[in-house]
Amino acid sequence: MIRLLVAEDHGPLREHLVRYFADFGIQCAQAGNVPEALRCVEERAVDAVMIDLLLDGRFAVPVINRAVKCGVPVLIHTAFDRDSVSRQVGPVARQCTIVEKPHELSALRSRIVAVVSERKAANV
Repeated sequence: MIRLLVAEDHGPLREHLVRYFADFGIQCAQAGNVPEALRCVEERAVDAVMIDLLLDGRFAVPVINRAVKCGVPVLIHTAFDRDSVSRQVGPVARQCTIVEKPHELSALRSRIVAVVSERKAANV
């Protein structure tokens, strides 16, 4: 089972994503802002973080940096283009998967499964 942190400040979208992933056996923790997301990364064992670059008016860079430092794969789902993400996040962006909105949920789920599988294979 995959344990995923869904960090999205738009509540209805976050809840929709959590329900969708649950239908495929992905267990989700939720965060709607940077402090909540940081707590989840630091306190919960998650296999991956799916995060909106802009959470509740703040760039989520501290969360992204913390997750990468902890070895947790990060998928940044955002309306920003890749160059903007790279400028905001910095060099650590190269260690993240960037998924531009809008996207198909099935494609997003496939990317999550792939990055978690790659991480688990690398740790064997």
